Amino acid sequence: MKQEEVLGALIGLTGAISNNGKTADTDRIVAGALTGDDYEKSIRELHEEKNRIAPDCATCKTPCGSTADCDMRHFWECEEPVKRHKQEILEQLREIAVDYLSRMNGATEDSGLPDACYRAIGSLGWPMDESTCQKVLLELQSDGE
Repeated sequence: MKQEEVLGALIGLTGAISNNGKTADTDRIVAGALTGDDYEKSIRELHEEKNRIAPDCATCKTPCGSTADCDMRHFWECEEPVKRHKQEILEQLREIAVDYLSRMNGATEDSGLPDACYRAIGSLGWPMDESTCQKVLLELQSDGE
């Protein structure tokens, strides 16, 4: 269940990014959340980053929900082919994040996480059919390399 909470927080952060952009730390925090196993730490860092990017959202009197953590309780309640594709998307995101973190540690030039990663994370917060999953995977595979 904690992994789904991390994914929900990632989706909320992508909402903040889509409206306000990223900080110098956003890619590292997102990659860490995609690859880490300290879920509480990841959720805390994602929330802190979201609050840096969109500080007024936390105290908004009329919240629109675009930066709210996504409720992922029903994420896996779908047809088997869609479930497999969602798992593939998450695996592809992790692979891209691992590659990004290794490039960072290798002190090579940082090109950041591809925008396709953020679009893929955001798309996971919406109902998906098999065709949508395939489009997301294709974009990740072409833009994430």
